[in-house]
Amino acid sequence: MATIRDVAKLAGVSTATVSRVMNGGRVSAETRARVRQVMDELGYMPAASAVGLARGGSGAVGVLVPEIDNVFYSDILRGITEVAGEKGLPLIFFDTRNDAKSEVKALGTLAQYWVRGAIIGPAADYSEEADNRLLRGTIEKLGIPTVIVDREFENMICDGVFYENYGSSYRAAGELIKAGNRTLGVITGNLGHKIARDRFEGFQQGARDMGVEIDPRYILHGDFSVERAYSLSMAMFESGDWPEAIFTSNNKTSLGFLRAAFDSGIRVGRDIALIGNDSLKVLDTLGIPFSCVSRDNIEMGRTAARLLSERLSDPSHPRRIVMIPYKLELRGTERRK
Repeated sequence: MATIRDVAKLAGVSTATVSRVMNGGRVSAETRARVRQVMDELGYMPAASAVGLARGGSGAVGVLVPEIDNVFYSDILRGITEVAGEKGLPLIFFDTRNDAKSEVKALGTLAQYWVRGAIIGPAADYSEEADNRLLRGTIEKLGIPTVIVDREFENMICDGVFYENYGSSYRAAGELIKAGNRTLGVITGNLGHKIARDRFEGFQQGARDMGVEIDPRYILHGDFSVERAYSLSMAMFESGDWPEAIFTSNNKTSLGFLRAAFDSGIRVGRDIALIGNDSLKVLDTLGIPFSCVSRDNIEMGRTAARLLSERLSDPSHPRRIVMIPYKLELRGTERRK
């Protein structure tokens, strides 16, 4: 990893001059351009906390989420904002749109804002070794306390806040079977993501342990989007062949399925049973029953912000992983009447 001394040596200046460039001090335009060019060539990212201290300020916290329009991430941001306000931490938000390149670019931008720390909801699964190394390397170059939230990835070196993806889906399968359903289906998320694989595998194993094997024709391969879930569900209803009960893998998948059921004249809780993973608050507001396994999204955000605040206060603290438990909410759609 490049250091400030490496930058100074290659640029032919002192480390003090490099420091002045980073902190907006008085340096000639020519020297500033040369130092910046060397920093870019070496991939040098100054430790934001050190720069913030040199500037006499506390610095902000960068927050990256993959879908800012998803109510799940809106809730997480609410929790982060609550705690950040209590701790006096200003925030900078980035929406990476589930794009790994945008995420790495945003992390690079954080260095320019001299942030003290970061909370990251990863944009991708990073199961490919090259992508995984790039993300880990970028975080290491930032040199700041970082908390990963929701999407775990291999060889993660940061504190993290995650959800019981496997256990929640395992429970959902058991509840559908206990409600009298003997044929089960599932609309998966993008199985390139670990959370989608965990939910799918948990659901399958939960069914097996209750003596039910899921027929492959009722495994609908979604991608966590409303549009994909809708098209898959419409095709299933139009075929006239569907299971007694189905499990939807996240809030957007549930919305797509429910819209398709409505458009097809299928009544959920009568013609087909349903349990979703993630709650749908809009249905609660409308008084529409919806059975699900869910979590406290806002508390998830609060926990991430607390972990970061504690890490900022004590950088040597042992790494911590917090699992947010699921809760079961049965409101009648888990059975057919």
